[in-house]
Amino acid sequence: MKKILLLLITAILLLASCNRNSSGVGYRYNNPKSDEITIGVSYPVTVVDAETYFIKGVIFAANIVNKNGGVMDKRLNIVIRDDRNNANIAMQIAQTFSDQGITAVIGHWTTNTSYYTEDIYEKNRVVMLTPGATGLILFEQNFDYIFRMIGNNTVFANAIASHMEERNFKKIVIYYTEDAYGIDFAKILERELNARGIIVVDRVTSITPVNIDSILNRWNAFGSDAVIMSTSFPEYIEPIKTIRRAGSMLPVFGGDTLDQYNLNILLDGNINEIYVATLDRNGLDSEFLQGFRQEYGHYPDMHAILGYESVMLLADAIQTVKTTDGSAIAAYLSNLKDYSTVSGNRAYNPETREFDGYNAHVLRFNLIYSD
Repeated sequence: MKKILLLLITAILLLASCNRNSSGVGYRYNNPKSDEITIGVSYPVTVVDAETYFIKGVIFAANIVNKNGGVMDKRLNIVIRDDRNNANIAMQIAQTFSDQGITAVIGHWTTNTSYYTEDIYEKNRVVMLTPGATGLILFEQNFDYIFRMIGNNTVFANAIASHMEERNFKKIVIYYTEDAYGIDFAKILERELNARGIIVVDRVTSITPVNIDSILNRWNAFGSDAVIMSTSFPEYIEPIKTIRRAGSMLPVFGGDTLDQYNLNILLDGNINEIYVATLDRNGLDSEFLQGFRQEYGHYPDMHAILGYESVMLLADAIQTVKTTDGSAIAAYLSNLKDYSTVSGNRAYNPETREFDGYNAHVLRFNLIYSD
C-alpha cells in the first residue's frame, strides 16, 4: 500500500513540475539522428561522491568505451541525476528517464529507493541495473527489466556469519534501522547466524549518548561478542562513534555499506575492531587496477568496481543486440551464461533473477585501504 501511495504522489508531482523541467516534455534521448547513446545514472550524488569512488568507476568505464569506438559507432553518454536517497525524488527521476527514452539506468543506490522505482522501469520497459541495492525485497515480484550488479544481502550476511563462526562467536547484537534495507538485512543475518549456532541476544534501533550506558550494561550482561550494523550510510556513523566514545571496543561488523574509503575520518580515527563484509578483491583484473590508479592516483574501492562493471555490461549488451530497445537489452542480460568482468565471471540465475558469482569476505577496515 505504501508503495502504491508513493507512486500516486509521484505522478501528481510530475504533472505539476513538467512545465518547469527544461529537459522534460518533448525531450528525447537516443534520437535516431543523435551521435550518442545515453545511459542514466541515479544515486544520492553528494553523499556517495563524498564517501566512495563509485562515479569514478562509471566515468572510467565510459571513457574506455568511447576510446574504443563507443557503442554502435556512437559515443556513450552518461547522464547523472541526484535522487538524494529519497523515494519520491527517485520515482520522479525514474518516470522522467522513462518518458525521455533513456536506454538503461544504473541505479538506484539503495534498497529503499530501488524498491520504489522498479515498478516504473518495469512498466516502461527500461532496464534498471542497480550497483548497490542488496535487499531481497527487490525481487518479490517477477521482473523482466530489473537487475542487480551487486550480491544480495544473503551474500554479505553469509560472509559475516561464517567469519563469526570461525572466531567462535556465540552471542551477537544487531543494530538496525526500520527501513527496507535495515529490516531485510537484519532478518537474513539472524537466519545465517542461527544456522551456525550463533544467537542474537539483542536487537536495537536506537543508540544515543542518552541510552548508551544502559545498552552497554545489557550487552555486557548478555556476554555479547560483537555488534552488527544493519543500516545504510550514514546512519551507522553516530551509533558507532557513540559506542566507542562510551569506551566499548566490542567488534563492530557491517555489510557493503561500511565499505567507505574515508571511514577512518568519519569515525574520528576509531576504526579499531571495525570489520566490513565487502566484495572479494582477490583476482581483480590487474590491467583495470593499474589503469584506474594511473587515472585517479589510487586503487578503486568496491563501489568503483561495481560502477565500472555496470557500464561495461550495459555497453556490451547494447553493442551485441545492436539496438537501444529495452526488451532486447533485458533479454540479453537474462541469458548471460559466462560473462567476464574485472572481478570474475558472472552468469544470470533465472531462479533468483540475479547474477551469480559475487562473493564477499570480511576484512578489518584498516586492511581494506592499505595501498
